[in-house]
Amino acid sequence: MEGHSGTLTQVFYSLEFWALVLNFILLLAIFWRMGRKPLIAFLETRRALIQSSLQEAARIKADAEAKHAEYTKRLGDLDHALASLRAEMIQAGELERDRIVADAEGKAARMRQETQFLIEQRLKQLRIDLIQETVEAAISKAASVLAESTAAEQQKSAQHYLDQLSKIQPEGQEN
Repeated sequence: MEGHSGTLTQVFYSLEFWALVLNFILLLAIFWRMGRKPLIAFLETRRALIQSSLQEAARIKADAEAKHAEYTKRLGDLDHALASLRAEMIQAGELERDRIVADAEGKAARMRQETQFLIEQRLKQLRIDLIQETVEAAISKAASVLAESTAAEQQKSAQHYLDQLSKIQPEGQEN
Protein backbone atom coordinates (compact mmCIF):
# COMPACT_ATOMS: atom_id res chain seq x y z
CA MET A 1 0.00 0.00 0.00
CA GLU A 2 2.88 2.23 0.40
CA GLY A 3 3.34 2.34 -3.25
CA HIS A 4 -0.13 3.47 -3.82
CA SER A 5 -0.12 6.14 -1.19
CA GLY A 6 2.94 7.69 -2.67
CA THR A 7 1.36 7.87 -6.05
CA LEU A 8 -1.81 9.38 -4.63
CA THR A 9 0.18 12.12 -2.94
CA GLN A 10 2.02 12.76 -6.13
CA VAL A 11 -1.29 13.09 -7.99
CA PHE A 12 -2.51 15.78 -5.58
CA TYR A 13 0.68 17.77 -6.03
CA SER A 14 0.86 17.42 -9.75
CA LEU A 15 0.02 20.26 -12.06
CA GLU A 16 -2.12 18.08 -14.31
CA PHE A 17 -4.47 17.22 -11.49
CA TRP A 18 -5.00 20.82 -10.55
CA ALA A 19 -5.45 21.75 -14.19
CA LEU A 20 -8.18 19.13 -14.49
CA VAL A 21 -9.83 20.38 -11.30
CA LEU A 22 -9.61 23.97 -12.59
CA ASN A 23 -11.08 22.91 -15.95
CA PHE A 24 -13.91 21.11 -14.17
CA ILE A 25 -14.62 24.14 -11.96
CA LEU A 26 -14.48 26.43 -15.00
CA LEU A 27 -16.82 24.09 -16.85
CA LEU A 28 -19.23 24.13 -13.93
CA ALA A 29 -18.99 27.94 -13.76
CA ILE A 30 -19.70 28.21 -17.49
CA PHE A 31 -22.62 25.82 -17.18
CA TRP A 32 -23.84 27.76 -14.17
CA ARG A 33 -23.46 31.10 -15.86
CA MET A 34 -24.87 30.04 -19.21
CA GLY A 35 -27.45 27.53 -18.04
CA ARG A 36 -28.73 29.17 -14.88
CA LYS A 37 -31.34 31.43 -16.52
CA PRO A 38 -32.67 28.77 -18.92
CA LEU A 39 -32.56 26.20 -16.14
CA ILE A 40 -34.42 28.51 -13.77
CA ALA A 41 -36.91 29.37 -16.54
CA PHE A 42 -37.37 25.69 -17.34
CA LEU A 43 -37.84 24.82 -13.67
CA GLU A 44 -40.28 27.72 -13.17
CA THR A 45 -42.21 26.69 -16.30
CA ARG A 46 -42.19 23.10 -15.11
CA ARG A 47 -43.34 24.18 -11.64
CA ALA A 48 -46.14 26.34 -13.15
CA LEU A 49 -47.18 23.46 -15.42
CA ILE A 50 -47.28 21.01 -12.52
CA GLN A 51 -49.15 23.54 -10.35
CA SER A 52 -51.73 24.21 -13.09
CA SER A 53 -52.08 20.46 -13.63
CA LEU A 54 -52.68 20.01 -9.89
CA GLN A 55 -55.22 22.84 -9.90
CA GLU A 56 -56.95 21.31 -12.94
CA ALA A 57 -56.97 17.92 -11.24
CA ALA A 58 -58.44 19.51 -8.09
CA ARG A 59 -61.09 21.28 -10.19
CA ILE A 60 -61.94 18.03 -12.02
CA LYS A 61 -62.10 16.21 -8.68
CA ALA A 62 -64.43 18.89 -7.25
CA ASP A 63 -66.62 18.67 -10.37
CA ALA A 64 -66.70 14.89 -10.11
CA GLU A 65 -67.62 15.08 -6.42
CA ALA A 66 -70.36 17.61 -7.21
CA LYS A 67 -71.72 15.35 -9.96
CA HIS A 68 -71.53 12.38 -7.63
CA ALA A 69 -73.50 14.29 -4.99
CA GLU A 70 -76.01 15.44 -7.61
CA TYR A 71 -76.48 11.91 -8.98
CA THR A 72 -76.78 10.50 -5.47
CA LYS A 73 -79.46 13.09 -4.71
CA ARG A 74 -81.18 12.33 -8.01
CA LEU A 75 -81.18 8.62 -7.20
CA GLY A 76 -82.72 9.37 -3.82
CA ASP A 77 -85.26 11.63 -5.50
CA LEU A 78 -85.85 8.98 -8.13
CA ASP A 79 -86.88 6.46 -5.49
CA HIS A 80 -89.26 9.02 -4.04
CA ALA A 81 -90.52 9.98 -7.52
CA LEU A 82 -91.10 6.32 -8.39
CA ALA A 83 -93.01 5.77 -5.16
CA SER A 84 -95.18 8.84 -5.76
CA LEU A 85 -95.71 7.85 -9.41
CA ARG A 86 -96.70 4.35 -8.31
CA ALA A 87 -99.15 5.82 -5.78
CA GLU A 88 -100.59 8.14 -8.45
CA MET A 89 -101.00 5.25 -10.88
CA ILE A 90 -102.74 3.14 -8.22
CA GLN A 91 -105.04 6.05 -7.34
CA ALA A 92 -105.79 6.69 -11.03
CA GLY A 93 -106.53 2.97 -11.52
CA GLU A 94 -108.87 2.94 -8.54
CA LEU A 95 -110.66 6.06 -9.81
CA GLU A 96 -111.01 4.50 -13.26
CA ARG A 97 -112.30 1.26 -11.70
CA ASP A 98 -114.84 3.21 -9.63
CA ARG A 99 -115.93 5.16 -12.72
CA ILE A 100 -116.36 1.95 -14.73
CA VAL A 101 -118.31 0.30 -11.91
CA ALA A 102 -120.53 3.40 -11.58
CA ASP A 103 -121.15 3.42 -15.36
CA ALA A 104 -121.99 -0.29 -15.31
CA GLU A 105 -124.36 0.16 -12.36
CA GLY A 106 -126.03 3.09 -14.14
CA LYS A 107 -126.46 1.03 -17.31
CA ALA A 108 -127.83 -1.90 -15.31
CA ALA A 109 -130.34 0.39 -13.57
CA ARG A 110 -131.44 1.88 -16.92
CA MET A 111 -131.78 -1.62 -18.39
CA ARG A 112 -133.91 -2.69 -15.38
CA GLN A 113 -136.13 0.36 -15.81
CA GLU A 114 -136.50 -0.23 -19.54
CA THR A 115 -137.25 -3.90 -18.96
CA GLN A 116 -139.81 -3.05 -16.26
CA PHE A 117 -141.42 -0.51 -18.58
CA LEU A 118 -141.58 -3.07 -21.43
CA ILE A 119 -143.10 -5.67 -19.09
CA GLU A 120 -145.73 -3.20 -17.91
CA GLN A 121 -146.56 -2.19 -21.48
CA ARG A 122 -146.83 -5.83 -22.50
CA LEU A 123 -149.11 -6.56 -19.52
CA LYS A 124 -151.37 -3.65 -20.46
CA GLN A 125 -151.52 -4.85 -24.03
CA LEU A 126 -152.32 -8.40 -22.85
CA ARG A 127 -155.13 -7.07 -20.63
CA ILE A 128 -156.55 -5.11 -23.53
CA ASP A 129 -156.30 -8.13 -25.81
CA LEU A 130 -157.89 -10.36 -23.15
CA ILE A 131 -160.78 -7.96 -22.59
CA GLN A 132 -161.29 -7.64 -26.34
CA GLU A 133 -161.29 -11.41 -26.81
CA THR A 134 -163.66 -11.80 -23.85
CA VAL A 135 -166.03 -9.19 -25.28
CA GLU A 136 -165.89 -10.80 -28.71
CA ALA A 137 -166.53 -14.25 -27.17
CA ALA A 138 -169.43 -12.85 -25.12
CA ILE A 139 -170.92 -11.17 -28.17
CA SER A 140 -170.50 -14.34 -30.18
CA LYS A 141 -172.11 -16.41 -27.41
CA ALA A 142 -174.91 -13.86 -27.01
CA ALA A 143 -175.59 -13.95 -30.72
CA SER A 144 -175.82 -17.72 -30.71
CA VAL A 145 -178.06 -17.68 -27.61
CA LEU A 146 -180.25 -14.99 -29.16
CA ALA A 147 -180.65 -16.95 -32.29
CA GLU A 148 -181.95 -19.90 -30.28
CA SER A 149 -184.12 -18.09 -27.72
CA THR A 150 -187.49 -16.39 -27.92
CA ALA A 151 -188.19 -12.66 -27.63
CA ALA A 152 -189.06 -12.84 -23.91
CA GLU A 153 -185.96 -14.79 -23.14
CA GLN A 154 -183.92 -12.37 -25.19
CA GLN A 155 -185.35 -9.43 -23.23
CA LYS A 156 -184.56 -11.18 -19.94
CA SER A 157 -181.07 -12.14 -21.06
CA ALA A 158 -180.29 -8.62 -22.32
CA GLN A 159 -181.40 -7.13 -18.98
CA HIS A 160 -179.23 -9.63 -17.06
CA TYR A 161 -176.23 -8.84 -19.29
CA LEU A 162 -176.65 -5.09 -18.79
CA ASP A 163 -176.88 -5.60 -15.01
CA GLN A 164 -173.65 -7.58 -15.06
CA LEU A 165 -171.91 -4.95 -17.18
CA SER A 166 -172.92 -2.17 -14.80
CA LYS A 167 -171.29 -4.08 -11.92
CA ILE A 168 -167.93 -4.36 -13.73
CA GLN A 169 -165.89 -1.17 -13.47
CA PRO A 170 -163.73 -0.23 -16.43
CA GLU A 171 -159.99 -0.28 -15.74
CA GLY A 172 -158.59 2.94 -14.31
CA GLN A 173 -161.95 4.21 -13.00
CA GLU A 174 -162.76 4.39 -9.30
CA ASN A 175 -166.05 4.73 -7.44
